[in-house]
Amino acid sequence: MGVKDEPWVKENPDRVKLLGPVCVAYGHPDLERTHTYLTDFGLVESFRKDEAIYYRGYGVQPVVYIAKKTAVPEFLGVYFEAAGLADLEKATKIPGAGAILDFAAGGKVVQIIDPSGIPFHVVCGLEKREFTPPKENSQPYNFPSPTDDDVEAKPRRGVFHRMKKGVIPVHKLGHCGLIAKDFDISFDFYCYHFNFKPSDVVLGPDGSMMMVFLHVDLGKSYSEHHSFFVAQPQGLLQPGKPHHAAFEVNSIESQFIGHDYLSHKGYTSFWGVGRHIEGSQVFDYWFDLDGFLVEHYTDGDLVNEDTPIGWIKRDPKDGNNWGPALPQLK
Repeated sequence: MGVKDEPWVKENPDRVKLLGPVCVAYGHPDLERTHTYLTDFGLVESFRKDEAIYYRGYGVQPVVYIAKKTAVPEFLGVYFEAAGLADLEKATKIPGAGAILDFAAGGKVVQIIDPSGIPFHVVCGLEKREFTPPKENSQPYNFPSPTDDDVEAKPRRGVFHRMKKGVIPVHKLGHCGLIAKDFDISFDFYCYHFNFKPSDVVLGPDGSMMMVFLHVDLGKSYSEHHSFFVAQPQGLLQPGKPHHAAFEVNSIESQFIGHDYLSHKGYTSFWGVGRHIEGSQVFDYWFDLDGFLVEHYTDGDLVNEDTPIGWIKRDPKDGNNWGPALPQLK
């Protein structure tokens, strides 16, 4: 079992076709305290129901984050959108799956408990919202040129580049990662039962599997370099737990403005701002108030069925093209 066995190409007539991630759900003991953090992070409250707060971004999904009232902090799973009702019905056949139920944010949902005991959800029938991007907070860039009369290299003319500070709006949930109890079993599970395919496989210095970045395989159509990943335990990142959830923002300028805003609010930064190797995203990781990792990202790679799988051998600390070194999770 494992990556080299290529479970994503194995014949499975009941393989569930996913379109992409929708939202994540976390349990928090203090919802109002969490609400303050999430709105500072750039999420917008959509509605409240049954001791839970549902948040959206400015993208088309009606929900990107669900905060539920729980006695202790816990990860309650990630939600992916099925291509149709037939795929939702296929999801009920996966080991660990429950029945089709109503989803509070609309449509229907199936919960699956994966081999590590982590909830994974498949949803269908969501009513999409209008795409409402924020007004651009920056001006075009001026680049070096032999002359200032070059309007192509220097398009910003007579306009000043002065940006508004504050909360940076989130677009969507881009990806989520899990720490597997058994790496090969979890990898096989997700690639056999769903249309996940590796984009990059990260190997440690000894050649062992550290992490596999998975994209939703849509054939010739492009999708993000990874919308899901499976990782080995590392430090505080223990098996059966989430790694992090990542939310897209609209620009690199936004990354730095958001970083400064969260810093000034006194929140705890983990890693960033920098640019990843795998996926190329500009990243900025933060701890939420209950110790979960969340990320702002922008400018990620797109792949399709013609993109070759990358096999990358590196030290765990070398996770970026530029930016601060990866801190140790002890």
